[in-house]
Amino acid sequence: RVCIDLGVLPTTSSSGSTATSTSSTGGISAISTGFNGLWQARLDSTVQVNGVTVKQGSRILTLRLCSSNGKLTGVIEHPGFFTRGVITSFTVISENEVIADFTDRRGRTGSVQLILSGSELTGKFSNGVVFAAINRFSANPSRACIGLGTLPSESSS
Repeated sequence: RVCIDLGVLPTTSSSGSTATSTSSTGGISAISTGFNGLWQARLDSTVQVNGVTVKQGSRILTLRLCSSNGKLTGVIEHPGFFTRGVITSFTVISENEVIADFTDRRGRTGSVQLILSGSELTGKFSNGVVFAAINRFSANPSRACIGLGTLPSESSS
């Protein structure tokens, strides 16, 4: 309905669950549209004091991802490390695993390995931070695509 409101008719595929992309190896790999959404994870900050682990606080990691037309686009907010990192390129490992490179507003770069497993997204940043995120747009994950300026559509396989 949102696509129709914007004057664009969405295209659909028979499977309805993947977009295709050329991976770095030159082959065609499918990217799950399950990556679509606003993913959030709580990162707890701890410190060791006299051998005791003390929680200093927590920060919310946010990933707004869209897998559409064979491309993965997105914005990553990782408080304390970088601000508004934009995905600049990606490598498809499998339908549910992608390595995304990003650059933030200050020109800092990094990468994150994303693994989709059911309704959970796990990941590991190039700086070693590991997370497990849940989708805040679980009822309508394609809303993330519209927020990134991309219309949700799927290519036929």
